[in-house]
Amino acid sequence: RSEKAAALWLAERLAEQSKDWKSEVHITKSFISWMSAKRSGIRGMKERAELDTLLSYSLSEIATLCCTTIKGYVLSASSLSENTSNQVISNRGIPIVFVQATAPDFRSPEIRGVELGKYFSNSGIWLSGAKEALGLRMRHLWRCIFTGFQQNKVSVLSLTPLGMRPQDVQHAPEKEKMELVIVMLKSLFLTLEDPWGFTQVYLQMNDFMEVGQDEVESGNYTFLTSVCLHSRDAKSLSVDLSNAGHA
Repeated sequence: RSEKAAALWLAERLAEQSKDWKSEVHITKSFISWMSAKRSGIRGMKERAELDTLLSYSLSEIATLCCTTIKGYVLSASSLSENTSNQVISNRGIPIVFVQATAPDFRSPEIRGVELGKYFSNSGIWLSGAKEALGLRMRHLWRCIFTGFQQNKVSVLSLTPLGMRPQDVQHAPEKEKMELVIVMLKSLFLTLEDPWGFTQVYLQMNDFMEVGQDEVESGNYTFLTSVCLHSRDAKSLSVDLSNAGHA
């Protein structure tokens, strides 16, 4: 599918480019050239319709179709087990597998109107089928993330609350903010019902800890791994897990 091809293309470019404005311009121009070449080689109305749909997406929307992974170390003492904070430390433990991914952007002025408009009416209520559509979109993203961990043979995960922080939902309709968090959380938990081979999953919940605990204890999920909700910084927890020898 054109979406899959574009997602793979974007992941490759993000992995290649450094994070500065020139690279962002280069990625945008390269994407336009790539899409032009793709269009010229299209045969059949179905494939053209898929491409036209893809062309209506922004790069921000396409980015939610993929993720990138890289192995590395945290070189500052941000862990609670350290005596000092933000001091350079030596490499210890085993490498940490970092995953870069993005949830639908409900924050940035340039895109939030488009993203929120997919799920909410002008009067601030959920559109018909919107919860299901957002849930499926997030499940696809979590499957991408978990596949990245799986391919790197990671068994213990330390996850950030992707799309589930107060700043992520601050522009959503006031009465639906909590429901939006629940939809995002359900998509993660439903994906964890699949056999990924993980032994432990730590999820940083902080502001929505009570909501997370209610979902975990609801009995609606059959987890194939142990799930722990916590309020620590996910990065510092990853450092401690690495130092303890967990992959």
